[in-house]
Amino acid sequence: YIASFIMNRDGHLLLGSKGLEEIEKAPYYQKLIESIDLKAAQSDYYADESSIIGYAPIQSTDWILVTVLDYDLMMAPVHSVAQSVSDTGTKMEQVITNETQKVFLIFLLILLILLLFVWWSSTRLSKSITKPVEALADGAKVIGGGNLDYEFANLGPDEIGMLASTFNSMTIRLKEYTDQVARDAAEKQRLESELDV
Repeated sequence: YIASFIMNRDGHLLLGSKGLEEIEKAPYYQKLIESIDLKAAQSDYYADESSIIGYAPIQSTDWILVTVLDYDLMMAPVHSVAQSVSDTGTKMEQVITNETQKVFLIFLLILLILLLFVWWSSTRLSKSITKPVEALADGAKVIGGGNLDYEFANLGPDEIGMLASTFNSMTIRLKEYTDQVARDAAEKQRLESELDV
């Protein structure tokens, strides 16, 4: 609160909370006289950087009641609320940033776990395919080297296992055929030796 006073519509001070001369010399009084049309003035207010001036006509008279308030004092609660809102916004921004970082770290952790799982699964899958293929290739070399007694172990129910089973059947038939050929050759030789005698 700075001052209150009553003036007529001609701009003459009638009564004031301070001395009338002091009010007339104050910058807010001069701004009021310059800023409004006193003859047509209705209830209103205006503000500048140092004060808020409210005015209203007094009914049944030709007078205007004017109240001058300190701008900083009146706006202090508004500034306090604005600062509080700003502080809350800053805190919320920090909370959101922290939560975003947590979510990002959790995402990275999940991604890392998924990558490790994919690597582990692909390694196991690769070994489950390559070991039987290597066993099949090694066995084929042994059989190709002439060992028809070699038999593949059970390599599973899949195509590799079926191929190993087919190799085993083929080896047995091949061994039977070579045994038959050897017996036939021995019989032929025996018959030739009997004919030569």
